[in-house]
Amino acid sequence: MPGKILVSGLFVHPGKVGGAENYLYNLLKGFDQLGAAGDIDLLLNAGYSDYNPVVQRFNPIPVRLMGNRAFYDYLLPRVVTQYPAYESVLLPNYVTPLGLFASGRQPRCVTTIHDLLYLHFPRFFSMGKRLWQNTANLHTLNRADKVVCISDFVRHDILERFGEKYKNKLQTIHNPIDFDRFGEVAGAEKPYPHDYILSVSAMYPHKNTLTLLKAFREYKKKTDNGVKLVLAGQLPKHLLGSDFGEYHKELSHVLAHTPDIIVTGYIPNRQLDILYRHCLFFVYPSLFEGFGMPVVEALGCGKPAITTKCASLYEVSMGKAVYVENPASEHELAEKIAYCYDNLPGLTREAARLTPILREKYSVQNIAGQYYRALMG
Repeated sequence: MPGKILVSGLFVHPGKVGGAENYLYNLLKGFDQLGAAGDIDLLLNAGYSDYNPVVQRFNPIPVRLMGNRAFYDYLLPRVVTQYPAYESVLLPNYVTPLGLFASGRQPRCVTTIHDLLYLHFPRFFSMGKRLWQNTANLHTLNRADKVVCISDFVRHDILERFGEKYKNKLQTIHNPIDFDRFGEVAGAEKPYPHDYILSVSAMYPHKNTLTLLKAFREYKKKTDNGVKLVLAGQLPKHLLGSDFGEYHKELSHVLAHTPDIIVTGYIPNRQLDILYRHCLFFVYPSLFEGFGMPVVEALGCGKPAITTKCASLYEVSMGKAVYVENPASEHELAEKIAYCYDNLPGLTREAARLTPILREKYSVQNIAGQYYRALMG
């Protein structure tokens, strides 16, 4: 790979930033498979040590942060003394360096914008946070050489809200999915003695977990099949990015009054992979996604998936999931759960036929290759 590349991983707080963290790890695995690891310097927050082992395949540069990581990404030309020597710089989480602090030759800047959640659900963000994100996105659209959108939905959303003048700068590159890791748990035992339905997400309000809980409660009132619901993902009180205190209280109350629920909290990928492998089917009733990695992971494991048509979900699932038309309807979701349970053999065969297509489309090497071409211009 010609030229050196700098990648900023300063935004990663292990286990606390949702799917963006796995997106970066998967992308790094793809770069490694391309043989590019030796040409990539990786900025990491020196305050953490529990990163995915893949980071050690690269040239890690620890940075001791004294404040918000975004300021360090803005000031990269001052934080990294050899900044002008890089061929290109990848900013994987919406912040692009300020050109006014740079001197000499400027590397090519490629920045990823994952979504405009703050504009769709402003009630979960303070006015200051909304202003900050809007300013950062606008700066990226003007300053970056290429802006990667993780779905066509995100690309269209940006053009609609910021203007068609950015059309030629935007490029859709879907998120990479590390399907190889699922093969590592092929012989693992079933984690629970009973059958279970799986849902995986950091429990932000827009993930619609409350509707899922109410739907599952309705479903269980009509059946005695012993099936449980496993919720895997970080609880709101441990998430970064906004204040979810009231939402967490309501979620905790409903959890306490809904039987047959297992809440794992944040778990390592190996345990998560075992949960995918042995679940009956997958449920992901999200109201908003820039991409929606868990749905693709489930379908890529040959598991039927229930989801919504909101935002990017229909796009990334290739129209092959079971879809809820009204994501706010716990009754409709309960019916879809019953439908999947009653038609499981046929739905599982359909998901298995889709598996190789998804695995190729979203493979880490395929996606990393698209990023590399964007970085090289």
